[in-house]
Amino acid sequence: MKVKSKILVISITLQCLSFSNGLYSQIDGKVKTKLDNYLSIQNQRIGFNGLVLIADEENVLYEKSIGQASFELQVPLTSNSTFKIASITKSFTGMLLTLAEQEGKLRLDDTLKIYFPDTKMSLEWESVSLKQLISHTSGIPHWKGYKDYWQVRSRLPLNTEQVLADIFAMKLIVGSGTSADYSSPAYFLLATILEKIYQKPYDQIFGQKIADPLGMSNSGRYDGIKIVPGMASGYHMLPNDSLIVAPYRDMSTMKGGGNLYSTATDLLKWNRSLLGNGIWKESLLKRYFAPQTEVRFLRNNNATYAMGQYVHLKTSSRPMAYQTAGGTFGFSSISVIYPKEKMTLILLGNVSFLPVDEIWGDLEKIVFDRPFKLPEIVKGSLLSKVEIGKYPGTYLADNGMKLKVAVFEDGLFAKLGNNTPLKIVHKKDNLFKAVKIDVSFEFTLSENGTDVNGVIANGRGQVHNFKKQ
Repeated sequence: MKVKSKILVISITLQCLSFSNGLYSQIDGKVKTKLDNYLSIQNQRIGFNGLVLIADEENVLYEKSIGQASFELQVPLTSNSTFKIASITKSFTGMLLTLAEQEGKLRLDDTLKIYFPDTKMSLEWESVSLKQLISHTSGIPHWKGYKDYWQVRSRLPLNTEQVLADIFAMKLIVGSGTSADYSSPAYFLLATILEKIYQKPYDQIFGQKIADPLGMSNSGRYDGIKIVPGMASGYHMLPNDSLIVAPYRDMSTMKGGGNLYSTATDLLKWNRSLLGNGIWKESLLKRYFAPQTEVRFLRNNNATYAMGQYVHLKTSSRPMAYQTAGGTFGFSSISVIYPKEKMTLILLGNVSFLPVDEIWGDLEKIVFDRPFKLPEIVKGSLLSKVEIGKYPGTYLADNGMKLKVAVFEDGLFAKLGNNTPLKIVHKKDNLFKAVKIDVSFEFTLSENGTDVNGVIANGRGQVHNFKKQ
């Protein structure tokens, strides 16, 4: 059975919207209608399924629920649904580190050797600092550099000593300290260091210093064993739009970097506190949001990185924002804070891996009333097996990019590099369009007018020419 569905929770707190011309506006009927239309289209286009909540610092301004938290039991999503928040966890680890620094328990210039004195490590490892760990400039690889991670280790209930041994066995990326290399294992080290200095498990530190003071009663550590009230089931969407139960992943390696769960309501409390409406002193927040590196993250709008949050500078088209996001099997999430506008935007989903960056950008345009074109519901014409059979093959661009086109279940799919395959449908002649993103593929013909010899991919402001191999 095919189920087109994606579950997304969006919580946007909005005090007022400030524009460059000095005008101020609150969410009105026009914006609400655009949000309704956008969600309806995304439901048909990418199988969107979820809850949208928009609120200012005191009141809920917009709320809309679409779909299920459990497809097996047909249980609808509610505002109390709980989600694994994946790497949004890093924003809490960053605050715990900021608090520990304020208490004089550590310094960001401290190196790993100070906290792991009995661990045998190379000179390169010994010189890695907490500042490099928190800012993703340590050179410690992400899961791709963790030996046998996806095949074996990610499925095992490993203890701290086993994970540490695996991490310290990793080879540092060349240029550590000077390049941006996102790393969840680095945050496991930070969480372990916090446990050492406080002599308590990470989840207890989180509870005592953040969750309990803020009243985040529906947030905590997900261990895969404890029953979590309201927990939404996790699903994974295949390229052919079939929804399956999310693959299993043990959370033991995710400590400090992706092992917490929460609700939209709890994350709203957290983000409001970061806007100054909470328990934190202004000096602490200033330290928390201060960039810890001058290195830019090119794949994330050229942002820098603070204590668990990306820092996006104001541009002509987007306001300044602090942002963190996460994705794991069965769940997708993003959390954005607009400090000047006193606004926060939260997306939570229980399908992997939702295009949260794209949805964030769309919602931002709608809420800020910026130029925005609603996504197209792409439909195509049917082709015979003979007609569709001339397009599959491997295509290569001059810059080395590889595009593979293949037939699956009578449909055509295009796969660029290691990206997820895109279902493409026939529009006219030799032109195809992707169903879920705004990308077109126009196949070119040889001189005889029948054989396909290339393809022009056009989307997201870029055009790439590929030759068939």
